Amino acid sequence: MGTLEEGWVKFRRFSCKEGFIDRWRGDCIDDPNLNFENKLNLNSGTTFFRLNGQDKWINQEDLNRRFVNHVPEYALIFSAKEIWEELTLSNT
Repeated sequence: MGTLEEGWVKFRRFSCKEGFIDRWRGDCIDDPNLNFENKLNLNSGTTFFRLNGQDKWINQEDLNRRFVNHVPEYALIFSAKEIWEELTLSNT
């Protein structure tokens, strides 16, 4: 697990058995998919994830909420693809 930076986006990378999952945490007005950081601050946080540094960042609200908080622990056991499959399951 290390902290990386791409442009204005500072994020944490979780190495898995194979591949990695990136996690960005920031103000809810920001979106790491955009090329700029918003100058406003709503003082409310959000989290985005992406697979292997290639895909689009996905907001945690669109991911499996029962699984999203366990990514750091599961990264030690499963591949990034396996974790991503669980994360992208329906929230229901």
